[in-house]
This record gives sequence, structure tokens and C-alpha cells, in this order.
Amino acid sequence: MFVQTIYFLAPTNLAIFLDDAAEKREMVISKKWGSEDVAMIAAEELTDLLDAVHLVRYSVSTEIFLASLQWVRSSGGTSQHTDTLRKEVGFE
Repeated sequence: MFVQTIYFLAPTNLAIFLDDAAEKREMVISKKWGSEDVAMIAAEELTDLLDAVHLVRYSVSTEIFLASLQWVRSSGGTSQHTDTLRKEVGFE
């Protein structure tokens, strides 16, 4: 879901738009006549998107990622906290 606004109204409602992006995880798209649209999203969401793009960008990484995802979905295993896993494999 996303919220659309026009450039003229964006400064007046900036706090509201930032709250929508951060708290409600809504994209806010600002339109300006004669210019490209601009989007505001939560920084964490941007990081997640960039991570996903990085994984998919390289075919080997994509194959490994998709195979791992398929294995996880089909194995019926249990989840484990990363701290526990680090201790288990000796990284701590």
C-alpha cells in the first residue's frame, strides 16, 4: 500500500508522511509536475530490498538462495536463534 501526494503539499505534511513510512510501513510517493516522482520508505525496508536485490543479482547467489529457501520450506525443521547457532558452531 502507498500514499500519494503532490510536491506542493509534502512540506506541510512531512511529519505525517515520515510517520506513515516508518510506523505503518507505507510508501509515500510525492509527485512534482515536470519531474520524476520521489518515494519515501522506512530505512529498514530499503535495507531489506537492497539485500534481496543483491542476492538476486548474481545467478550463483540466486541459485543457492532459492535452493536454501526450498530446503527450509520442505524440511519442516525448527527455528534457531542466531546467538545459539553462533555458540553451536564455535563463533563465540
